[in-house]
Amino acid sequence: MEFVVTFLRILVPLGLTAKGELVGERAGILNLGIEGNMLLGAFIGWFFAQVGGSITIGFMASAIAGIFAGLVFWILIDLLESSHQVVGLALGFISSGVALTLFRVVPEKFKETSINVGGLEGTILALIAILTIGGMIILHFMFSKTRVGLRLEAIGQSLRSADLLGVQIRLYRLSCCMIATMLHFLGGALLSIVVARTFTIGIVSGRGWIAMCLVILAQWRPLGLAVVLAIWSGLEIAQLSGQASGMRIPYQFLLMLPYLGSIAIVIWLIATKRAPKMLLVNYKRNEDAA
Repeated sequence: MEFVVTFLRILVPLGLTAKGELVGERAGILNLGIEGNMLLGAFIGWFFAQVGGSITIGFMASAIAGIFAGLVFWILIDLLESSHQVVGLALGFISSGVALTLFRVVPEKFKETSINVGGLEGTILALIAILTIGGMIILHFMFSKTRVGLRLEAIGQSLRSADLLGVQIRLYRLSCCMIATMLHFLGGALLSIVVARTFTIGIVSGRGWIAMCLVILAQWRPLGLAVVLAIWSGLEIAQLSGQASGMRIPYQFLLMLPYLGSIAIVIWLIATKRAPKMLLVNYKRNEDAA
């Protein structure tokens, strides 16, 4: 049972965040602020769960903040036609700065209190894991079978062609921005509310970048993402078990295990590049039409 809970602790926050990033990237939107989004989401979720006395309030507050952050990101990249890379990194740094600044303002006694989930950690993680993996299966069929999915596919492959077909590009990209960023924030909130039950400065520890890499490893396919997530989580547990068992291998090599596995998968898949062609592209209707 402990193995299952540990597996879910690794898989669920990463899975939720990576699923959000997958949705955004399939519409041509890459948010490099994912790490900062997770950190701010972790702080907001932890803070409001403590103040409101309910983990539901914490998740709701984090989701609302994520939707607002997605709206700001969309305005900057789609309406103001700014660079995805610059805007994503800038907002990510701002989110990290806001989270860390507010955390330092919080009284020390408040920081020492942990969130009480009433012994339901495993149940909560299992439920969210089912919803996350189930969501990936739904996304697979949506992208290949439904009208909405086919429109998103068209947007990701050719903004000009989608526009000529009458697809409301900005509405779809706005929706994807808000959904993606909301899931980034919720992934962070899961870390602070359920996994750690508190907030620390290093609580995210690169998980945002890992989630982004997993989307690439999955070749932007929902079912592929579910498989890659399971492999990554298994490798993480393997290196943790190796350290705990007292093996005479330097722990640095064990820490490298999941990353070496990722590199191996990248080499294996390097011949089939499936990245959306419109990734990081700003669509300027008048100029493109000319």
